[in-house]
Amino acid sequence: MKALGTGVRGVSWRDIEVQRRRGQAPEIVLHGRAKARAEKMGIVRVAISLSHSRDFAIASVVAETTSGGAAGIAKTSAPGIDGKAITE
Repeated sequence: MKALGTGVRGVSWRDIEVQRRRGQAPEIVLHGRAKARAEKMGIVRVAISLSHSRDFAIASVVAETTSGGAAGIAKTSAPGIDGKAITE
């Protein structure tokens, strides 16, 4: 949400999906308003890095534009639940 420049308003949590195929890095898939916002900003790729410990989780996101520059960089950390990463 921060990489899209909206914060918690304007884009639903359900519009941003983290997918991970076995043996591959996680990927961000955008839907609905998040996808429309990314297209408007010229974002062609969103990279994510996830990490967690027993008590905390962190996610870093970089949105790449068609010109190859970073549109937005967001870093969020939050307590984990059962070792699961929490992303924003």
